Amino acid sequence: MSRRNDLTKERSHEGTISRRNDVTTERCHDGTMSRRNDLTTERSHDGTISRRNDVTTERCHDGTMSRRNDLTTERSHDGTMSRRNDVTTERCHDGTMSRRNDVTTERSHDGTISRRNDLTTERCHDGTMSRRNDVTTERCHDGTISRRNDLTTERSHDGTMSRRNDLTTERSHDGTMSRRNDLTTERCHDGTMSRRNDVTTERCHDGTMSRRNDVTTERSHDGTMSRRNDVTTERCHDGTMSRRNDLTTERCHDGTMSRRNDVTTERCHDGTMSRRNDVTTERCHDGTMSRRNDVTTERCHDGTISRRNDLTTERSHDRTISRQNDVTKERCHDGTMSRRNDVTTERCHDKKIV
Repeated sequence: MSRRNDLTKERSHEGTISRRNDVTTERCHDGTMSRRNDLTTERSHDGTISRRNDVTTERCHDGTMSRRNDLTTERSHDGTMSRRNDVTTERCHDGTMSRRNDVTTERSHDGTISRRNDLTTERCHDGTMSRRNDVTTERCHDGTISRRNDLTTERSHDGTMSRRNDLTTERSHDGTMSRRNDLTTERCHDGTMSRRNDVTTERCHDGTMSRRNDVTTERSHDGTMSRRNDVTTERCHDGTMSRRNDLTTERCHDGTMSRRNDVTTERCHDGTMSRRNDVTTERCHDGTMSRRNDVTTERCHDGTISRRNDLTTERSHDRTISRQNDVTKERCHDGTMSRRNDVTTERCHDKKIV
């Protein structure tokens, strides 16, 4: 594998940011993958942002995958934003998957937003999966939001998976928001996985927000995977926000992977934010990968941001990758931004990096 990033620059002067990444190329021989991003620029002057990504291509030969994003532009002038992604296509031959997103447009004029995704289709032949999202629309008029997703269906025959989301609606009138997802079920027979999310509700009245997800369970028998998220709650009262995820566990027996995230909390009081993720561990035995992220904290006081990731390590033995990211810090004082990544190393033995 060979990866090169010729030039990455970030500058912040009195609120302005200029970021430029001239060329990013990744090449894998006897793999074989080639990815190139010709030009990505972000400029903000007088509050305006212009971002352009001319061409992004990924090609895999004897794989074989081809992905191309012809043109992505974002422009904001006088408070208005226009984003357009002309064509995104992914094609896999003798795979075989084809995904196409014909037109995605976002426009905001006079505070209103209109987003439309005409057609997204994924088709897998002799797989066989078919996913279709007929219409997704978001419109904001007079501060109100209306989002509707008429029908999303995924079907895989002789797989066999069936997922259906009957109705998702979001409406906000008079500053209040209500979102409801009646029933999402995934069932795999002779797979066998069953996932069910009974009720997800979000309601905002008088500026407060409450979100609750009662139980989400995933079970695969003779797989065997069990994932459970007991309670996720978000509550905002008097401008403060509190989010808590009590326990998320994933266990794979005779797989064997164990991932555990003990506590994730986010609290905002008096405009300040504090986020902490105590321990996230992933362990694969006889795989064998071990990844650990000891502490991630984000704190905002007096408008400043401090983010720190003490240690992230990935190790795979007997095929053998070691990646270490010592410290990542972001600090904003007086509108300025400073981001530093001290050391990022990737080492591949007997599958050399050039």
